Amino acid sequence: MLKVIILAGGSGKRLWPLSRDLIPKQFLPIVEPESMLQTTLKRLSHLCFDSVKVVCNEEQRFLVLDQIGGEKCVEAIILEPCQRNTAPAIAAAALNEDPNTTLLILPSDHLIENDENFVKSVTNARVLADEGCLVAFGIKPRGVETGYGYLKKGKREKQGFQIDQFVEKPSYQKAKEYVNSKEYFWNSGFYLFKAGVYLNELKKYEPKVFESCESAVAASSKDLEFIRLDKKLFSKCPSGSIDTMVMERTDNAMMQLLDAGWRDIGSWSAVYDSSARDENNNVIKGNIIAHKTSKSYLRNDKGILVTIGLDDLLVVVNKNAVLVANKNSSEELKVIDGFLDLNDHDNDNLNYKVHRPWGFYECIDRGEGFKVKKIRVKPMKRLSLQKHAHRSEHWVVVTGEAEVIKNKECFTLKQNQSIYIPAGIVHRLSNITNKTLEIIEVQTGSILDEEDIIRLDDDYGRH
Repeated sequence: MLKVIILAGGSGKRLWPLSRDLIPKQFLPIVEPESMLQTTLKRLSHLCFDSVKVVCNEEQRFLVLDQIGGEKCVEAIILEPCQRNTAPAIAAAALNEDPNTTLLILPSDHLIENDENFVKSVTNARVLADEGCLVAFGIKPRGVETGYGYLKKGKREKQGFQIDQFVEKPSYQKAKEYVNSKEYFWNSGFYLFKAGVYLNELKKYEPKVFESCESAVAASSKDLEFIRLDKKLFSKCPSGSIDTMVMERTDNAMMQLLDAGWRDIGSWSAVYDSSARDENNNVIKGNIIAHKTSKSYLRNDKGILVTIGLDDLLVVVNKNAVLVANKNSSEELKVIDGFLDLNDHDNDNLNYKVHRPWGFYECIDRGEGFKVKKIRVKPMKRLSLQKHAHRSEHWVVVTGEAEVIKNKECFTLKQNQSIYIPAGIVHRLSNITNKTLEIIEVQTGSILDEEDIIRLDDDYGRH
């Protein structure tokens, strides 16, 4: 039995300002028309497997649910209450499977150009996994890269090679030596092994991680498609990658070569390399006039962008942020991200869709004492029965038809009609039609964050 585990819990800060805490890169259409998570799921149509589990941050659960779009192959979404890196995430998934089940571990933010070769490599790797090996997929380097880990190829065995050495993101000089030697391969972040084999190795080398994950899974709860790991128990788990905690220490590590046009979309330079370019070697995304501009990545999600006399630049204009940088300096965003967090500059909520099981909302303006949101409710869905201690709300129907409960009264609102909900009043918004409902909500009050919600009844088990 083969099951696929898709890791979708990363933050993707090196693709700021497009990738943010609320909507990381794996949920965005950065290179392809679909998001990278959707592209990963689509890729699996060429592979013979039994089912898929997605591991993600609890805050993105409804975004994931929305993007998988009723994919029947996805049997569950495992929710991490906090980020603990790949080793615990994989352990949580493995503990939900039979020990003899073969697991294919896939990051959600990588691209594959040749699906047929991808399937061949997985098939070959299964031979090794059946013999108790933990298989990492190696990529023949296409150049000198310092943002990837490296695997040193050892003795050939059947369908793969022994791994003589793991190297975590080397210096430029070392990476150059590795590439020139032709003995080192990029570590793709793809893995294949039996669930029980991985857990035994994790227990051997990182017993605290194993015990924390085992306890968190044992105390987990299920609702809708979600498996909720116990927050208190999982938060005690040490953080670490599968490479440092298991693969670099086990005696059973093997490498399977993957020649399928693999790309890790981890930086803007990688996005540029993976995107179609025009006659001036520019990547153009959005409403842009590029005059005497070459070898640049230009992306604009707002208004019009005009560039004149630019070379080798990265320009990304988002709804509420602008990035201008040398195209080859995008790795420096790791440093800038710390500055943004420290100074509270990264205003995630403004102009970003926040997904909920009933639809989504988008904050389109805010200031002292007020906030304006656009709310879209799916057909035949409703929000929780709730009240607010600190804010009042004014709803205006833009499209569709709304049913509103206000205390013990029930109202039907059509286009251009509105209603006022004072603070402390019990209320509920419902879409009772087969068409999308869109409203504008104006909040006023002293506290305007999402914590000021007292839920009295909810269709989705939220409190």
